[in-house]
Amino acid sequence: MEWQTAGRARFYAVAGGVVHSKVYLLERPGLRRVMVGSANLSERALSGRQGEVLLAYDNHSFMWERMVQKYEAVLSLSTGLNLDKETRPAHLVKAEELPASRQAQESQTPEIQILKFEGTDLPGDPEYIAVRASELDSELGDGLRDYIKPAPKGVSVLPLASIRKVNYAVAPKPKANPSQMHSLHFVNGKFVYDGRLIERPATADGIGNDALLITQFINKFREFGPRSDALQRNYFALMGWMYFSPFIPKLSRQLHLEGSNATKTLPNIAVAYGQSHCGKSALIRFLYTSMFGPPPTLSDKEFTQSAFSGLAQYSGVLPLIYQDVQPTRFAGRTANQGELIAKYYDRLVSVTSDYPCAVVSANEGSAAITEFANEVRNRSFLVFTPKGLASDDQEKMMRIDNEIKPWLNRIGQEFYAEYLHRMALQVDSLEDVNSFDFLYESTNLIRTLFRESLLEEEEVPRWGRPLTAIEYNAMAWELKHQQMAARLTEKLFVGDYPPPAGLWTATDTDIIMGVDSVRETLRSKEMQDHWIRKEATFQTGHHIVLIREEVEASIQRSQPDWVLPVPKERIGVLARVKALMRKN
Repeated sequence: MEWQTAGRARFYAVAGGVVHSKVYLLERPGLRRVMVGSANLSERALSGRQGEVLLAYDNHSFMWERMVQKYEAVLSLSTGLNLDKETRPAHLVKAEELPASRQAQESQTPEIQILKFEGTDLPGDPEYIAVRASELDSELGDGLRDYIKPAPKGVSVLPLASIRKVNYAVAPKPKANPSQMHSLHFVNGKFVYDGRLIERPATADGIGNDALLITQFINKFREFGPRSDALQRNYFALMGWMYFSPFIPKLSRQLHLEGSNATKTLPNIAVAYGQSHCGKSALIRFLYTSMFGPPPTLSDKEFTQSAFSGLAQYSGVLPLIYQDVQPTRFAGRTANQGELIAKYYDRLVSVTSDYPCAVVSANEGSAAITEFANEVRNRSFLVFTPKGLASDDQEKMMRIDNEIKPWLNRIGQEFYAEYLHRMALQVDSLEDVNSFDFLYESTNLIRTLFRESLLEEEEVPRWGRPLTAIEYNAMAWELKHQQMAARLTEKLFVGDYPPPAGLWTATDTDIIMGVDSVRETLRSKEMQDHWIRKEATFQTGHHIVLIREEVEASIQRSQPDWVLPVPKERIGVLARVKALMRKN
């Protein structure tokens, strides 16, 4: 703008035609650069966030001459634009002076509404935007008008939480599943669901009814057998995460602005995985219903980064529910959809605090249990389901299913509305986000509400004690530690170096695991990063070298009495083999 006012920048418009080519000619002493490609001259196009072709040629006389000819040919068809020499920044322009406002006055179409962005955390000055009132209504519903605050001189003030909504109203919408067109937004300290303010319950009766149904639902998992205690505990942790999920974007944004790794501190994805017939899908459906009503669910085919990014534009902070996602979505030798979506949250956190978390259920499969990449493990809230109903006990499965169906119809949203109100007060009063243990605070609040709303004869469940994030993280890694211990058995030990695929050997400092060429990458991706001695692993080919001390310490956190089963009489053979190799 300053260059244009000073005459240093000139603008032209092509008359009588359209020019779609993108050519950039840059010149300074000693360097002439030509860039040709599909990228528009915009931050998004040139940032690498969208697929573009952009070719650069430095001091290439042929390309320079040809592109200069092309530029001059376009320039000959263009007309210079005489811009106002007194162009001012948007915040210094009166609303009635905006081109859209003048156009509305001249054409006598007063439905043009001028909106001012105010109180944002975006860089630069507040800006104005002109939006047709009909677009506000048809595209976004009447609920958006609740956000707009009248101001003098025909300007309406729009809070930050609604800016993205206006962008979507005036921009073409990508394709999205119609069932996902619900939204939840955090406005002025309160939540608005589909344009309706979530009110605090007027009486305690509804809260008590919901609390009883929730405890009865999770108590029902006692019938799943000996390991049902762990199943109930994990499901209560999932409840704590799901209930807190609308607050995760706001706190993640704060952590990001403070320079912290937000997506690892506050996981944006919850994945319930493990055996089938263990109630994962039913629990997620029930918990979501207790929050916002019956859930619109997404399928396995929609669990892709491109589909997720489109849906994320409308949901606000309303979690997306993906049911029966295939294990292969989280496995593979290269980046998979689970990794891509987990990393995509880094981008969302860097630009907004208004995006949805995701809840995924995945049935048993080798990939689902053993091949979560470390990026997924480190950035996700993993809930393992260790126990399912016997698939041949159809009578029991049908009985439990018939018992829980009425609860889905009877559960209301009063319990969660009270949770939202109290948690919002707690989050708003936070002074140190880094020290905030979201899982403990969430599960502790749920337990407090249980105590307050259940009747004296209705016992607060044993599985409902508060969980810390550190405590649950140890639980989440327990399965991985058990799997590694199961591989490091004496019957799979060999004294040979290197060990064949599927077997292992050890020295005083290392554990060497043999893998074939297909499994090499998968095995390394599924193991904790700090286990792998990378400089040695990359040199050995089809073997993974692990730091013995790190592996032993990790497994012993889950199994304190565990020791590496290395037969002493066979270590001597290995030592002699290694000594001979060093000598040669």
